[in-house]
Amino acid sequence: TCALRMDGSVWCWGANELGQLGMAGADRSVPMAVPGLGAANAIDVARACRYRLDRVNQLWADLGERLKGRTGAAVEEVRRRYAALSTGYRFREPGQPGEPAPVNLVFLRLPVFLFCLSEELSRPFLPAYAQSFASTVPWLTPDLVVSIPITLFMLVWALSQPTGARWSERWGRQRTFMAGALIGCVSLAMTAYAATMYELLLWRCLTALGYGLVLITAQGIVIDHTTSRDRASGMAMFIGGLLAAGVCGPVTGGIIADQIGFRSTFLIGAVLAAGSGLAIVLLMGARAAATPPRAAGTRLSLGAAAGLARNLRFVLLIVLSAIPTKIAATAVLFCLVPLLLTQEGSTKAEVGRVQMMYFIAFILVSPLAATLSDRWQARRGFIALGGIGTLLSCVPMVYVHAWWGPPLAIALFGLSQALVGAPQLTLVSQLARDSNLSETAAIGWYRLLERLGGALGPVLAMGLSVTRSYQDAMVGISLLCGVSAILFWLAFRTRPPTPVAHPQEA
Repeated sequence: TCALRMDGSVWCWGANELGQLGMAGADRSVPMAVPGLGAANAIDVARACRYRLDRVNQLWADLGERLKGRTGAAVEEVRRRYAALSTGYRFREPGQPGEPAPVNLVFLRLPVFLFCLSEELSRPFLPAYAQSFASTVPWLTPDLVVSIPITLFMLVWALSQPTGARWSERWGRQRTFMAGALIGCVSLAMTAYAATMYELLLWRCLTALGYGLVLITAQGIVIDHTTSRDRASGMAMFIGGLLAAGVCGPVTGGIIADQIGFRSTFLIGAVLAAGSGLAIVLLMGARAAATPPRAAGTRLSLGAAAGLARNLRFVLLIVLSAIPTKIAATAVLFCLVPLLLTQEGSTKAEVGRVQMMYFIAFILVSPLAATLSDRWQARRGFIALGGIGTLLSCVPMVYVHAWWGPPLAIALFGLSQALVGAPQLTLVSQLARDSNLSETAAIGWYRLLERLGGALGPVLAMGLSVTRSYQDAMVGISLLCGVSAILFWLAFRTRPPTPVAHPQEA
């Protein structure tokens, strides 16, 4: 047993006495202080406790060896107490793997931030950059040319996740992260020098592959260094780096693009991607060799898919909420907002500042939405409210002709999307339990289908733009979310119907 004192020292009691062959009883306790920790953080305390526990296990094994082949009354008494302790305590044999010592995952934030920033820099101007290649494919309209690179990026990213998880397990986390960072670095640099639409599509697909490898590997690193008790805080470190890049990337990329051009911004992104690979090597260090990889992602089984497909509530959640929400995210934020603002004369820096409002609103509202949806058990209501909010968010963008219209619209859009995320994930886990299916498998299929919906967003938005306008396309996408949310509210039952048991008459 170990405890942390107020002065920062760690005290342990119990089985450490077993190292003394002279009749140490289990009912006695001698404290052992770990001096010098002072105001140590929780990681240092955990490592000190781990050291003491390893020492206890070693002393236990040594005592067992010393008892072998010995006789005498004193030895028999020690053997009796040794057996009694074996029934009340569990000791780990030397060399037997145990739970990994807790690791401070702050080191993961910088590599994730740098790599995601390398991609987010191009967010304000990527549609306009893709539109500049329309002359190389005259059989496509300029608006459809915009949608194809973003669609392929989302599609390759979604499909790379299951395979990337297995690669990460087989090659090791550090090597897979470095491979993804290298692929991202090369593909971003080549994107800057693409001469035709086909070259642009090739490099965007490779960028998506690197993006998928890095993100799934980062999640694997979190899983390797956490247990079920502290995994949420570990994931918070990972998500924190990703959201920070979402806040900083668009506005920074817009400013850089206005000053030195699109191509130079892509090259800066390539440098950042390479820096993320170097950062993971320097910051992860010996942890890569010391920690054996565990499962990074879910193996998507067809059996689980069949079980989920038979669950009507899961199908309603995917079709009426998950897919429309992701369609709106990619269509509005990645395509329509940059094109609409550029059409109205905004600079790339102004486009980036408007896009930044989405991430700020999401960061502020998402934790509150998760807490309140759990407290009130109103997940269906939060999901429906988020869809209706998405519909209302298009009003300031389309019908308010003032400087504050677009920032307000995107802030409302981010707020609405934040209301949906956590309740959706919670419902997926609940539905998996109701169907006696693996929660991880259900979440894996949910994420894959959601991202495939995200790949449809740009195509749908640009298809509407071809026949109408960017404003009408935004209204149409928002209507899709609003109507889907209302249908979800009406069709989704929070709990499956349970038969009422009627007492039989005697």
